[in-house]
Amino acid sequence: YVEENDRLRAILGEWSSRAAKLERALEAERLSNIELRKNIAKFRGQLHKEQHA
Repeated sequence: YVEENDRLRAILGEWSSRAAKLERALEAERLSNIELRKNIAKFRGQLHKEQHA
């Protein structure tokens, strides 16, 4: 039982670590998307001004 317990604990630790890495990657992706949207909005605004100048 002890060996099986240790093995399962190790597996759980590995998956927890992977989950944490995925969470960080998703958060970075989300922030990147927010920045992209801001830039797109800014450029659209500039284009709009230039077209109507």
